[in-house]
Amino acid sequence: MEARRSVPVAVSPGAAIDVRPLRTQDDFIRCVELQHDVWGATFTERVSVGILKVVQRIGGIAAGAFEEDGRLGGFVFGLTGVEEGRLVHWSDMLAVREHLRDHGIGRRLKEFQRDTVREIGVSRIYWTFDPLVSRNAHFNLIRLGAHVVHQGNAKVHVSGHAAAGELLFLYNAVRPSNVMPVHGEWKHLRANAELAIRTGVAAEQVIIAEDGVVVDLIDGKAAISGRVEVGHVYVDGLSVGDVGESTLSDRLVLGEGGFISITVAVETATGRAVAPPTISGRGFSDDPKALDQVVPLVEMELSRTESEGITDTHRIAQSVRRVVGRWVAETYRRRPMIIPTVIPV
Repeated sequence: MEARRSVPVAVSPGAAIDVRPLRTQDDFIRCVELQHDVWGATFTERVSVGILKVVQRIGGIAAGAFEEDGRLGGFVFGLTGVEEGRLVHWSDMLAVREHLRDHGIGRRLKEFQRDTVREIGVSRIYWTFDPLVSRNAHFNLIRLGAHVVHQGNAKVHVSGHAAAGELLFLYNAVRPSNVMPVHGEWKHLRANAELAIRTGVAAEQVIIAEDGVVVDLIDGKAAISGRVEVGHVYVDGLSVGDVGESTLSDRLVLGEGGFISITVAVETATGRAVAPPTISGRGFSDDPKALDQVVPLVEMELSRTESEGITDTHRIAQSVRRVVGRWVAETYRRRPMIIPTVIPV
């Protein structure tokens, strides 16, 4: 999407920055290179050339800050969508090269982004930043003029638990004969119970019960009467109850570290590898050569298992898993899911 104007930004005497949409193949390539230069080779969320091209056709933003000699000094990227029937924009990335920082370029990129999406009817822009970096907080909250809503200036729900004062007001107004706190962890239940006792509820009529505890209310008095077997029921799409802790644990590992697949073909009689192992990863690294160094280690392990006469495919797979897992931990300090497959031939 073309903007209506370009905004020059003074950087130093005789220098200027031109803020405009990325247009050419060279612009897109340089934007990908800028992401690499600013965030390093380990940054895995780079926006590709293809996405940069397409996003402007659907109301998004892919704009750059160009120096006088045509070099790309910064960029901003965002996506436009629909929320509750209205157009909204998500500002996803902004980066400025180090030598150009503190010259207002980031603010100009954001203003260019704001003005451009306003022209198509966007009324709200969302973005995130690292609050632990003070310059980011200053830029996003002060310079950009964000409106921060909190419990001090608006009637908003900012906590999952009622404040102690609110609970005291409630107990004094209702004057209950029995109280059973049900919200929060054990420490919250205990604190809630103490508030009830302070307002005059008899201590023996304040019940703290865990999941599965049976509480009877007879003749106006509550008391614990037993316990039933309970647990967690996980709802996964249209299925209920067939997802357990082990499955959730696997998903957590996959989400945090991705997975590495190793495929090996061995002779059934001798356990000798008949071809080099095939190793690939998903969600592990954008570098296609990231796992090349582990291939010789796997080959050495296969030679060891062969020399020891190990032909059981399960034992071979476990040996390969240990070697790859140790190498990944030492090299990357990560714990992906490792799936070895040994095929007897």
